[in-house]
Amino acid sequence: MRIKLILLLIITLLSNHIFASEKLRVITFNIWGLKGFLLKNPKRIAYIEDVINHSGADIVGIQESFNEHITYRLRHLSNYPYSIQGPGRLIYQFQKSGLLILSKYPIEKRYIHRFRACADLSCFEPKGTVMAAITLPSGTKLNVFNSHFASGSVDPTRVKQAQELLNMIEKYSSDTLAISVGDYNSHTNSTPIQKMQTQMVDSYMTYVEQHPELSKTEKEGLTWDGRNNPNTGGNSRSGRKQNLRFDYIFTKNSYADQIQVERSKVVFNTPSPVGFLSDHYGVQTDFIINP
Repeated sequence: MRIKLILLLIITLLSNHIFASEKLRVITFNIWGLKGFLLKNPKRIAYIEDVINHSGADIVGIQESFNEHITYRLRHLSNYPYSIQGPGRLIYQFQKSGLLILSKYPIEKRYIHRFRACADLSCFEPKGTVMAAITLPSGTKLNVFNSHFASGSVDPTRVKQAQELLNMIEKYSSDTLAISVGDYNSHTNSTPIQKMQTQMVDSYMTYVEQHPELSKTEKEGLTWDGRNNPNTGGNSRSGRKQNLRFDYIFTKNSYADQIQVERSKVVFNTPSPVGFLSDHYGVQTDFIINP
């Protein structure tokens, strides 16, 4: 009788472990990490490293880490023992993609994609996507895609880039959970974001829809703040005073029951002792992943 009780207890404990939900925090952040003399306010980099390392995120997607020294330091943060970089530089391009994925959990595979669609100066940068195949502590398989779309008034190009990204997600994640993060250089109702939403769910707007009590500012979720953040150039004579939402965390809509949004918010949107950390703000989404 005692043996049966012990076996029942073991089975119950194993079942609770196998079928328990799992929490996952994901952050995306364009750090404005330009090369050489183009790097503005270098003192902010140490603060970027600190806030990322102590963010509590399990996975971080970084854009615009063009500076090799910054990239090296980010890839050696104490809380993120695993990392991968995006596409490298081709012979006619002047820098690498600047894409990084940092992870608390082992990255088992890496895939990259260089966007075939490009426009203007973005043709001389390796814009594209890097994917990390990660196994979470529960054993759940997860593919994370980190992308940087072309900037400027080139929505038709970004629509093509969105389609290339969706094709990549379908290729590698037809039967696997997928999260897609990045700087899409596209506002909420733009055609590139509409293209993404044909197959993906905007985690931030999902949270907003579930919480009508949020303030107007929280509902907007702006990550390019030309009114308040001087790094955007909004306070200069050139006057880039747009207030836009460029940065997103998407999930695959076919897995809506398995991955649910617990909370989503804009982060790194207040000045540090040396000013704003970047020209963008970050986005953080806390997920609950069901077995």
